[in-house]
Amino acid sequence: MYTEEEKNQKFEEICQRIEQGEALRNILRYGNPPLSQTVFYDMLKQEDKNVRYARAREIYAEQMFEEIIEIADERNADVNIGDDGKMYVDGEAIQRSRLRVDTRKWMLSKLMPKKYGDKLEVDQKADVTFTWNEQKTYEANEKTD
Repeated sequence: MYTEEEKNQKFEEICQRIEQGEALRNILRYGNPPLSQTVFYDMLKQEDKNVRYARAREIYAEQMFEEIIEIADERNADVNIGDDGKMYVDGEAIQRSRLRVDTRKWMLSKLMPKKYGDKLEVDQKADVTFTWNEQKTYEANEKTD
């Protein structure tokens, strides 16, 4: 089906498209010609390709992080001017932006949990008091003799 050279070229193309934000599923399904998932995952068994794919995913995550900032900073759709010339807040646009940011944050926490996942902070304090009753210990020892 594919020569080794064609597989290498196809793999590099896939990685570049992932870096640009395309979904792997769509790349495989709508590629020209389509590439089966089996062939792709067989390629990942090679160490160098696995490393390259992981790097493509990291770049994708970094771009997604930058998208979050762009979405949060975008203000054009938040306010509209009505026919009467008054400014109106577009709640739907604000909610959609919030959903887009939250979705990307969730995806980042799954793609790169060490970097973008929720951090659990454990703050544990305990006061411990030990009371030694020497007399009772002595009496216990005395009775066993």
